[in-house]
Amino acid sequence: MLGAGTSSRMGQPKQLLQVGGTPMLLRVLGAAMASPLAHIVLVLGPNAMEVRGALGLLPQGPRLKLIFNEHHTEGMASSIRAGIREIKNDFPSCMLVLGDQPLLDAATIELLLKAFWSSTQEICVPFGRGVRGQPVIFGRRFYEELMALKGDVGGRGILEAHPEEVLEVQVPDPEVLMDVDTPEDLKRVQELLLKRQELGEH
Repeated sequence: MLGAGTSSRMGQPKQLLQVGGTPMLLRVLGAAMASPLAHIVLVLGPNAMEVRGALGLLPQGPRLKLIFNEHHTEGMASSIRAGIREIKNDFPSCMLVLGDQPLLDAATIELLLKAFWSSTQEICVPFGRGVRGQPVIFGRRFYEELMALKGDVGGRGILEAHPEEVLEVQVPDPEVLMDVDTPEDLKRVQELLLKRQELGEH
């Protein structure tokens, strides 16, 4: 799980922005903890101390490991490398989860995992409203390519280079794929969350 971003477009550390009364990163982490994911590595950056403090609100156990990305100024790829380094020898696949998708839920994570486990393809990506989103699952054969990423990029180039390996999974609620990069994004997410609460949804 990538939580080391500098939040440059937001103007303030977005990991701890309140979404529905809960820090954004904590909401995403809670969804991951409630899912069938076997192990969760949370990669932290410049706001590591503040995030660790907020995590006191969440039950922790052996499934969750926090690491600090000393090279966070080099962009997203450095956090991906740090995470892959932690799991590459022990797990046959990994899911790259962004820490700025506060509407992501455990059901969506489980949907992607089950689709990946039942497929022979080595990449699994959620699909909604005609576009691909996050989180993305990669099989072990792509660990080296993920480790070779540079700059402020994710795994999109790997998907484009291996279209035959990409399994697209339609998600029933495309709004769970929304990420928050700007104050406008945050406002939209807050409005959606409020609407769901009024309708009795979570």
